[in-house]
Amino acid sequence: MAKIAVLIGSQRINGNTRKLANSFIEGAKEHNTIDVIIASDYDIPPCTGCNSCFKTDGNRCIHRDEMDSLVQRISSADIIVIATPIYFFTVSTHLKKIIDRLHFPGRREFNTKGLVLLAVAHNDTDDTFDSIRAMYDSSLRFFKLKDLGSVCVPGVRDPGDINGRKELEEARELGKSISDSSF
Repeated sequence: MAKIAVLIGSQRINGNTRKLANSFIEGAKEHNTIDVIIASDYDIPPCTGCNSCFKTDGNRCIHRDEMDSLVQRISSADIIVIATPIYFFTVSTHLKKIIDRLHFPGRREFNTKGLVLLAVAHNDTDDTFDSIRAMYDSSLRFFKLKDLGSVCVPGVRDPGDINGRKELEEARELGKSISDSSF
């Protein structure tokens, strides 16, 4: 069984991002352990760029906050799933703060081997997901992670707009396809 940390960047409990993530989780939970992290549930200040994490023993951040417990949860995951609505062509603010704070020297000790992207957007133009895909691809290369797949859903704005979309089944099937032999 692979351990999967699903980082959800949406505050909407019944929103399109959560429905997409839940479809993935439904497919993945049969052969994996799932740890769901709702980014907006945590009061995480942004990275200040002070580089204390490069200078302190244990690479500790100057912030003493809930990020410490999140690092423990995320670092033990074999797979990280980024599930986010697209806000101005990138991940949500709550999720961005967590992602930024994960880029510290201790990151080299993470168990993570693979990455998944789940994203929804109101916009439905061809370039809607270009920026987030560039960030995702750069993360794959930089951290030497395996791309385990992505599902991006354009044209969903209001809660429930995703209902009946084929991408929900695609996310479920993606989840089913992942196991500890995926990487």
